[in-house]
Parts: sequence; C-alpha cells; structure tokens
Amino acid sequence: MAKALIMEDLSALNQISSLAAVPLLTAQGHQPALLPTVMLSTQTEGFGQPAQQALTTFIDATLQHWQTLAVNFAGLLIGYVGNAQLLMQLRKRLATMTIPIRVLDPVLGDNGKLYPGLTSATVTAMQQMLSQATVITPNWTELGWLVNQPWQRQPAISDLQRAMQTIQACHPQLTVVVTGVHYERQVGCAWLEADQLRFIGAPPIPGHFYGTGDVFAALLLGYLLCDYPIAKAIQAAQAGVAFAVAASRTCTATERLDGLRLTALLQQLAKEGIQNEK
Repeated sequence: MAKALIMEDLSALNQISSLAAVPLLTAQGHQPALLPTVMLSTQTEGFGQPAQQALTTFIDATLQHWQTLAVNFAGLLIGYVGNAQLLMQLRKRLATMTIPIRVLDPVLGDNGKLYPGLTSATVTAMQQMLSQATVITPNWTELGWLVNQPWQRQPAISDLQRAMQTIQACHPQLTVVVTGVHYERQVGCAWLEADQLRFIGAPPIPGHFYGTGDVFAALLLGYLLCDYPIAKAIQAAQAGVAFAVAASRTCTATERLDGLRLTALLQQLAKEGIQNEK
C-alpha cells in the first residue's frame, strides 16, 4: 500500500476536498494520511460564512513529528489551502521532503472569479508553489491566474495551450492538466504531450457540480501511484469524474452543494483494486 499525504481543507459538513480524497484513495488500495490545511464548518460556497480554524502551527508540528518517525510518502495531494502565508510555509517545508509524485490542485477560483477570501497575494503564493509539484490540475480560471491572464469567460483552446506552454517553459518538471474545458461539445480535461494538445471529455450534464476538481485530483494521484502512465491516469481519472457526475445528475441544486455522490464510484474502484491484486 502506497502512503499518500493529503493536504487540503476538511469541510466538516460536505463530501468534498479531503472527505472525498480519503475514501477514493483508500478504495484504490492506498494508505492516505490526512493533514488538513484548514478546518471549515462547511465549504466556502453556498452556506454563508463558514466557521474556520487555521492549522498552521499543527501542520508544522505534525510534519516535524513525522520526520522523527522517518515516515515516507510515495505521493502528495495539495488542494485548498486558503491563504498566502500557509502556502509559503508549505513550499519551504516541501522543499526539504522527498515525495516522488506531487499533485497540486491550485484551488483559487472558478468561472472567472477568485473564491471568497482569496486575494492577489494567494495567487502569487500559488504561482511560487508550482516549483514543488510534478502535476498540477487547474481549471481554466485558475490556469489564467497562474499565468497572470485572468479570463472572465472560458478562453479558446489555443489560449489554453499557450498558457500551459508558458507554465511548462518555467517549470519543465510539471505536467499541466486543465479541467473543466469545453471542447467539441464535450467537457473534460486538456494536457500536452510532446507539446501537442490532448483532450478527453464527456457530454456535459446541465448544472454546476461542486467538488469535481477535488475528485479528479484525488483519482489522478491514486492512478499515478498505481504506476499508470500519465495519459492513462488522466483518462481514468476523467472517466471516474464523469461516472460520479452522472450518478449525481438527479440531485437538486442544494444537494449538489455537498459534493458528488461517490458510492457507486467507490464500489467500482474497489472492484478494480481486487482485480489488480489478482
């Protein structure tokens, strides 16, 4: 079992972020370790102002403790962090750690806008965090912020490709996978292979589904830890998200605030894990 370190918010009421990542990685046969970046009473959208507890001191103390225990992680998932100061702290700490696979979901915003409470300082700190990742999974809005080109609506596919190339020119170690891309009447993700654009998607289902990026990033890390080549891992993670979205299509707008319905996906992942063991 590969140990995977999950560092993102713990939204106590909703099945998103870490409360989605832990069961997904477990179902894939891995051993997740959870180190929340912030405790939230709810997710930051749709529930008013959530109660929150910063965990900066706890995070640093935990990582120091694990260091004394010689704990090693095969993979890392970083999601919502929520403030620039903690992002800078994590960047410095991660520079001293040896973790081969590092998936960073640069959670900044969606639909052309920053999430509540995030600022330009958070964007700058996230740009600096790219040096500590091997794979990043921004949506198209976040990709724009990362290259200082905020888009108010989804840009042309050629603009996405140039933005990905800009990031990879500065960070050659990175694979950039852009989620939430609408292309050829499908919605899915885009990435580059040998500087050529690749895309995989599914027919869109009307409405907004919260937590799709969280699920995609967790699945992607899980498949990479299963030694999938990057293209196969992206395709499998995208298929998992499409499966979960389809399972959630009958949910009301209020129910969707809690995240995707994951039961069927978890059952499917568990079956895949049993088959792989055989």
